[in-house]
This record gives sequence, C-alpha cells and structure tokens, in this order.
Amino acid sequence: GTALFITVLALLGLAGLVATRRMGLVRTATERALADGEVGSVVEEIDELPEGARPNAFNLAVRTIWDSHRRGLAIELIRAMGERLSGEWIAQYWIRQALEVEPGLARETFGETFMERYYKPRIAQQCGTFG
Repeated sequence: GTALFITVLALLGLAGLVATRRMGLVRTATERALADGEVGSVVEEIDELPEGARPNAFNLAVRTIWDSHRRGLAIELIRAMGERLSGEWIAQYWIRQALEVEPGLARETFGETFMERYYKPRIAQQCGTFG
C-alpha cells in the first residue's frame, strides 16, 4: 500500500527531473545552434526525450530559432521534426508556416520527396496559429 505509493511517487519525481534536465539540454543545444548554424545537436537531444515530450520540445526549439529570424536554420529543424512527427499537428503547422512565410527557402530545404511523404495539407489547414 503505502510503500508502493511512495515508490511510484519517487519514480514519477525522478522521471520529471530527468525530463526537465533533458529540456534544459534542448534549450542549450538550441542556443548553440543559433551560434554555430547547425541543428544536429538539437535533434539529438530531442530524440532522447520521451516520445510524448518531443512535439513540445521541437515546437519550443523551432519557435526560438524562428523568432531569432534564422529562418533557414528553423526550416532545417522543421524538416527534422516533420520526418519524425509528421502526424503531429505542430509539425504540420510549422511546415505550413515555413511554406507561407519563406516559400522558396522552404521548398528548397524540404524537397519534393519530403513534401510528398510528410506534408499533410488537410491537417495543416486545421492547425490555426498556435505555434
């Protein structure tokens, strides 16, 4: 009874600490990406997160880079997100956002195969503006 409850609480707390620490690593990797122009470390850190935390982590990283007006870098990260999370609304939102705001750069970065495989316009149209 009580021992099991305490054990479960301890495990949940530990999982929360690990997830919080990993999100800190994602933020650090995002700042590094802004400095060196490479998104690989951001993607690696996000890939290490629990599956359910990845959409939010990608969204935060993309938003940070996008708002820093590093659109080419953001679009590279959007591509990585789309390849991993194409069924998630947030991925479709960002793909659509990139196509609308930076159409030439987005189409060049995404490429035809990516667009055919990962872009889902019907989902993207329903996403609104929550990025």
